[in-house]
Amino acid sequence: MIAVHFLQQRTLVAVYHRYPSVYIDQQESLADLGSLSPRRFTAAVADAGRAEALNGILRRAQEGDRLGRIESPGASVGAMLFERSQVAWPEMTLVAKPEHPPRIDVEPGVWRWDLVPPIGTWLDLKA
Repeated sequence: MIAVHFLQQRTLVAVYHRYPSVYIDQQESLADLGSLSPRRFTAAVADAGRAEALNGILRRAQEGDRLGRIESPGASVGAMLFERSQVAWPEMTLVAKPEHPPRIDVEPGVWRWDLVPPIGTWLDLKA
């Protein structure tokens, strides 16, 4: 009597996938609304701070000169405080809708599967 032992490996399924990606570019639409990139915003704030510091130094120097001539007419401390309190309101422009819509790019996901065939079979015949 012959005994036959037969062994076959399983077929495997290999699944590969990449999730979909969405890229949103809002630079043009934010620029329409007056928003700046982080680098330009930092530079603008630094320039505004530098200009404000120089204006403050100039104002204090002028006030010191006026206080040095305190005896002359119109150079009182009250007049200086009144001038300091007269602040002009800044002009504002409100924009609610940008001219350019945001740019949206979508890369679809990828799903792929492959069947991995068995490496081989094993057959044992014994008599």
